[in-house]
Amino acid sequence: MPEALTYPQFRNYWAGLLVAVTGYQMLVLFSLGWLITQELSGDTRSLGYMSTAVAGPAILLTLFGGVFADKLNPKHLLFATQSSTGMVVLAVGLLVALDKIHQWHVLVAAFIIGSVQAFDNPTRQSIFPRLVSRDALYNAVALNSSVWTGTRIFGPLAAGIIIGRTDTYVAIFVTAAGFFTMALVARSLRLSTVRRAHGGVLREMAAGFGFLRRHSLFLTLIGMAFFNGMFGMSYIFLMPVFADDVLDVGPEKLGLLMGAAGTGALLGIVLAANARRFPHKGWLLLGGAAAHGACLVLFALVSDAGHYRLSMVTLFAADLFVSVHLMMVMTTLQTLVPDDFRGRVMGFYTITWSMIPLGGLQASQIAHHISPPIAVAIGGLAVAALAMLVGVTNRRVRDIGLHTGTTDRAPTRP
Repeated sequence: MPEALTYPQFRNYWAGLLVAVTGYQMLVLFSLGWLITQELSGDTRSLGYMSTAVAGPAILLTLFGGVFADKLNPKHLLFATQSSTGMVVLAVGLLVALDKIHQWHVLVAAFIIGSVQAFDNPTRQSIFPRLVSRDALYNAVALNSSVWTGTRIFGPLAAGIIIGRTDTYVAIFVTAAGFFTMALVARSLRLSTVRRAHGGVLREMAAGFGFLRRHSLFLTLIGMAFFNGMFGMSYIFLMPVFADDVLDVGPEKLGLLMGAAGTGALLGIVLAANARRFPHKGWLLLGGAAAHGACLVLFALVSDAGHYRLSMVTLFAADLFVSVHLMMVMTTLQTLVPDDFRGRVMGFYTITWSMIPLGGLQASQIAHHISPPIAVAIGGLAVAALAMLVGVTNRRVRDIGLHTGTTDRAPTRP
């Protein structure tokens, strides 16, 4: 059994997270999109509206969410975010079941869910490190990451099976049940007491910015994650175009291609989780980013040449390396950031996932004006170049994990 799962509270939290995130991936990656394109408007542009409705408030409100995660009791905040999201999803399911659903209902629900997730994400990031000992934190980060990566593959598959055999509202009800399950788990958690932020929201947000300015290592790592989200992972939004216009394959082979990427991501998490005692974690972090960029360039080249199997291999490798990179970033932040700033710092970090849709916007423009392979290759070169630049110029990143100076927690105040 993984070390973190020997802690009963973390085990319960992780099981609840698995159920809730599976439901979330079912909803966002399949059910809502199916509802819009197959049962409502039939206009694929509506998918863009829905993505914007989810990602927009997440970008705007996540910093506030991080402050509230540090100011309030996080288990009560997690209960509120999960139960309120469950209620919204349940309402959508009822409207679908009663055949009263309209597109604007879906967009409003997506906006509310995105807004709530802005508070939910940093709250969860501030909770789970307090459920294990420091020695087990590395393993806990890996397990937390594996939930999101694994459900990215299996969540949409489960939604498709449920909708195919029953109806769309059944899959939506299953999602709602997942959120309510996590809400109940949140109520049962017993968290250690930490010093909470007591100032005003804007003052505490400014304190979070000040903390990052004083600790440039954290700012550099978050900046690298942002850059990777914008340029390295934007290829996801171009995959249907690659399948249709570049590789000339159908939806089944597109699914296999994305499955290869997801499998590589899971393997990367497993490999990174076993590197806890590896002393050169900084080089692992930098090497993961550089190799990710290089593999994206290779993917662009082999796909442009029409090599489907080589495209699978290079995409598998690209997601493996980006998982190693992001695992090193997250583990470093979770290990070094003090508890009373964790919500705000991890709130900054979780904006990474909202950068991916923005990256899709820039990649789609390049793909439209030049070609999809060129768009992916430019992103890969940018990611690899930044990793090499940081490796050459930033000794603190290179030395992560090498000596006690990079493993001790940062002080909370200057």
